[in-house]
Amino acid sequence: MRIAVLMGGVSTEHPISLKSGKNIAQALISRGHQVCAVVLRPDGKWTVPPAFMDSSQVAQIVAKPPAGEFPERSLCALRDLDIDVVFPALHGPNGEDGTMQGLLHIMGFAFVGSGHLGAALSSDKLVSKALYREAGLPIAPHLMLTVADSPETGLQLGLPLVLKAPSQGSSFGLAIAKTEEEYFAEFQRIMPLEGRLMVEKFIKGREITCGVLELSDGSLLGLPPTEIVPKVSEYFDFAAKYNVGGSDEITPAPITPENTALVQDLAVKAHRALNMRGLSRTDFILTPGGVILLETNALPGFTETSLFPQAAQAAGYSFGEIVEHLIIAALAAAPGHSVFQR
Repeated sequence: MRIAVLMGGVSTEHPISLKSGKNIAQALISRGHQVCAVVLRPDGKWTVPPAFMDSSQVAQIVAKPPAGEFPERSLCALRDLDIDVVFPALHGPNGEDGTMQGLLHIMGFAFVGSGHLGAALSSDKLVSKALYREAGLPIAPHLMLTVADSPETGLQLGLPLVLKAPSQGSSFGLAIAKTEEEYFAEFQRIMPLEGRLMVEKFIKGREITCGVLELSDGSLLGLPPTEIVPKVSEYFDFAAKYNVGGSDEITPAPITPENTALVQDLAVKAHRALNMRGLSRTDFILTPGGVILLETNALPGFTETSLFPQAAQAAGYSFGEIVEHLIIAALAAAPGHSVFQR
């Protein structure tokens, strides 16, 4: 098949996306697909190669992207290549928040992952919390505050607290406040990012994450959960996620069979509650009293240290098999029409 892998983007997660996209593109090439690696530059322009590529050319364009074109011209170039499926290896705003998914849908491209609605719902932590609650899923006490609200309002939940910018990923705009001084300082730092933030009661426990993979027959597979034990920071922040050795990631997680089944069931239910497709990864806190659902990621990373491919491989799926299942699921969910002539 002819597959375009989108990577980069304008978000703070640009470098992570490049790593994910490179791995995906090279895996697809190794399985005999024709691949076009498209780098979305930080300046908003796209670099679309004029032809399909081999693995060394993918590595070259990722390392040094040439000058790009504006998206509208780049999308026309993709149409000219008669692309079968687009694989967005994008993270953060404009990548996994429904923006790109809506654009690809309008253009009539089949693409990997959730549609514009599922991607948008999962990218907003406050909206997703409301949907979790509606579905009866266990969540921590939380509040939404805006620039018009008094910071003191959040303290009513009781310290320690977690402050989160609702639409940021990879732990950007995230902090734990144990004292009022820390709370007010982090409030002032995080609030300007989006003009609103979520204050959540800090729940002490074991960090567990669980992926969901849509198989080629359309069924949803809850992958083996992973326990995350950060080594370079107190919680699973950017350094712990993406620095080699930043955390111990134990897959399958050393938890009881009952808790394993519970986490997998909740991950699938969260996937459905947010109208997602293809893949997702949901984070949890496991306490002696039960499991608390934190958030769901619509486009988990595919870097060397990313949790989703690690879990899928623990379930017996190679990296190449994972991307193959996702390509087939994308074709099955293709819109089948476009307002533009392809």
